[in-house]
Amino acid sequence: LDAQLEPLAIAPWLQRFQPEAGFGGDLTVKGRAVVSNGGSFAADVVLERAGGDLTVTSDGVTQKLGMTDLRLSLAAYQGTWHFAQAVAGSNLGVLVGATSLRLPASATWPAAETPMQGVLEWRVADLGVWAPFTPRGWRVGGQLRTSAVIGGRFGAPEIEGRMEGSGLALRNLLQGVDLRDGELALSLRGTAISIRKFSEKP
Repeated sequence: LDAQLEPLAIAPWLQRFQPEAGFGGDLTVKGRAVVSNGGSFAADVVLERAGGDLTVTSDGVTQKLGMTDLRLSLAAYQGTWHFAQAVAGSNLGVLVGATSLRLPASATWPAAETPMQGVLEWRVADLGVWAPFTPRGWRVGGQLRTSAVIGGRFGAPEIEGRMEGSGLALRNLLQGVDLRDGELALSLRGTAISIRKFSEKP
């Protein structure tokens, strides 16, 4: 297989699968895929931003994600597989990750028990942009930073790292919740999450 994906508008697809999320904008993605399986499986697959930006409309207010980068890739050769992700936007934040696996050269997809290892970094400058994904009536804000190492197996990944938040805000007037200027520190280990710090300013 040797294929090219011409620039494709993303907003119409997101509107179809999540019509209430308020997606819009002119973001387009392009891609390529080179795959062969002559006894040893090999693949070079890339999906990336071609241009434009996504918008999110909530309560009549439209906000741009300020997207500058979007790239998902897979490189597989002689049983070594590398997955990589990179997403960046002035309002969306920055997410980068890379994961590697080792499996039989003839395998066309990792089995659930395949060991994996990788890293993940996620920084969000303004959580408010994620408002469309929160339950109705809830509002969030603040900054979030996550740094983690990925391990475990393909069918049951494990994450070990740390998540920190600052200037956090959580509000629901009907529920009487109004948290402001919160500070949060979490430890991530396997499937367990430990709260190391949580505070809010009056």
